[in-house]
Amino acid sequence: MPRRLAGTAPADRERAMDADTSTGTAVDSLCREYGYPPEVRALLDETVRILAALRPHSVLLHGSASRGELTWWRDGAGQVQLGSDIEMYVVGDAPPGGAGWAGAARALRAVEERVNRAGPRLFHLDASLTTLERLRRHPPTFRCWDVRATGRTLLGADVRGELPALDARSIDLRQLNEVPIHRLWEMVFRVPAALVRGAGTPEDARTARYTWARQALDLTTWLLPHAGVMIPTFQKRVRAWRAEAARPPLARYFAPGSAELLERSLEGKLRLRFQQEPPQLHLEVLEAFRAGLRMLLSLSAAASDVEIARAAVAQGRRLWPVETPRRRAYEAYLAVRTGAVARPHRAIPWLLRAKRPEQLGFLLNLNAALSALLHGRGAAASLDLADRSLARLWPGFRPRGGSDVDRFLAARRGYVDYLVGSSRWFGPRRAYLYSVLEESCGRA
Repeated sequence: MPRRLAGTAPADRERAMDADTSTGTAVDSLCREYGYPPEVRALLDETVRILAALRPHSVLLHGSASRGELTWWRDGAGQVQLGSDIEMYVVGDAPPGGAGWAGAARALRAVEERVNRAGPRLFHLDASLTTLERLRRHPPTFRCWDVRATGRTLLGADVRGELPALDARSIDLRQLNEVPIHRLWEMVFRVPAALVRGAGTPEDARTARYTWARQALDLTTWLLPHAGVMIPTFQKRVRAWRAEAARPPLARYFAPGSAELLERSLEGKLRLRFQQEPPQLHLEVLEAFRAGLRMLLSLSAAASDVEIARAAVAQGRRLWPVETPRRRAYEAYLAVRTGAVARPHRAIPWLLRAKRPEQLGFLLNLNAALSALLHGRGAAASLDLADRSLARLWPGFRPRGGSDVDRFLAARRGYVDYLVGSSRWFGPRRAYLYSVLEESCGRA
C-alpha cells in the first residue's frame, strides 16, 4: 500500500527519499526493464535531480516512458534521439508558483532544448506540479486511470494509490472525446514545411511518418473505452482492437484493414519502420479518425467533413465537457489582453460560442488541405473552410493570400496563436510551440 503523506515532516520526507530512490535505483530499474540506453538513464537522472531541489513528496513518471514504449533511436553519428515526451507529476505541498518552481522550470526547458538541438524537435519534457489533495480530487480522466495503472515512482513515495480508482463505467468519456482534436492537431503541427512543399529530405519523411503513426495509436485510447475496454499500453490495446473491430459498432465504420494500420503504426512508433509513403500514411490515419468521428456522432459511414463538423456543433454539449464560467472569463481576459477581441460586441458572441466543434471543423479541413498538398493537388476549398473556422475561433486571425502551401502554414501558425492566447495549458508552453514551427519552416 502507498504511504499516506499528508503532514509528513520535511526531514522525514528527505529520509524517505534517501531510502527509496536517491541512489537512482528506480531509474536504473526502469531502464534495465525496458532496455533504455544510458543516455536516457542520464536524462532521467538529471531531470530527477532538478526536481529533487523542490523537496517533493514524489516524482511520478507517466506516459510512454513509464509503459516501456519510449521512442528512441541512434542517428548517423551514433547520438540518441528521442521521439517521445517524458511526462512527470511532481507532487508537493503547494500549487505551482514561487521562485523554486520557476527555477526548476527554466532548468527543465534548458534540458529539453539541449536534447532537441541535435535532431527533429519531437521531444518535450513536461513536469506538472500538483499536490496530494489535487491527486485525490483528480477528475475521472483516462490519464488519471493510466497514471494509476502504469506510472513509475522515480523519487519519494509511491502516491498512485491517492488517485481515484476508475474503470470504463466511471471514466469521463466526454473528456476522452478531446483525443481526436489533439491528434488531428499533432498531424499538421509537426509536419516539416519542406515536405508540404514537395522538397522534403528522408529525415523530414521519417519525422512526418513517425508523427502520423503515433497519432493513429490513440484511436485505441479514444474508442476502446467507449466499448467498455480499458487496457494499459499501446501494444495491448492494438491487440484488443483486432477483436473489437470485428464487432459493432466499430465494424460498421472502420475498414477491415484498420487493425493492420494500427499494427504498422505500432511498428513505426517503436522501431521507426514504415511501409507507406508519407501521403498514403497521412490519408489512412486521417480516414481512420473520420471513421471514429462518424461513429461517435452516429452519422452514415460516408459522411463528409462538412457533415461531421455540423453534427459536432449540434451535439457538442453531449460530446465534450461544458466550458465553465471561470474558463470563459479567463478566455475573455486573454483575448482582450492580446488584442484579439477589442470590442465588446465582438467579444460576447465569441465567448458564447462552443470552441471544440469549431476546433474539430478547422482541424479536419486543415488535414484535408494537407492531404491534398502531399498528393500534389490544390487545396483552396479546404483552406477556405479552415480559414473561416479559425476566424470564428480566434477573431485576431487574418487569412493570408498566396500559394496553398503558404496559406496552410499561415493557418497552422494562426491556430498556435489561438492556443497560446486562450489557454492556461498552452500559454506557458508558447516558447516550445513556436520553436517547433520555426524549425519546421526553417527547414523548408
